[in-house]
Amino acid sequence: RQIAEDLRQLAEHRLTLVAYEQRVTIVKVMEALQAKDMSTGRHSAAVSAYLREFAAFRGMSESEVKFATVLGLVHDIGKLSVP
Repeated sequence: RQIAEDLRQLAEHRLTLVAYEQRVTIVKVMEALQAKDMSTGRHSAAVSAYLREFAAFRGMSESEVKFATVLGLVHDIGKLSVP
């Protein structure tokens, strides 16, 4: 029983680390977008806010709202390499 609890705690810890690493990656992408084109960075932040509000308005789950928020942030990621 203790082994199962230890494994559960380890899995939760790993998921927290993955989530943190994903947030760091998204922030780096946003910084790169902002450095390349300030208006794209602002636009991505605005789209993220709109998607978050829309997802909440539609009654989506908390995880779906978070996912929509992230999608808004990275929706123009192609602009990093495509003029």
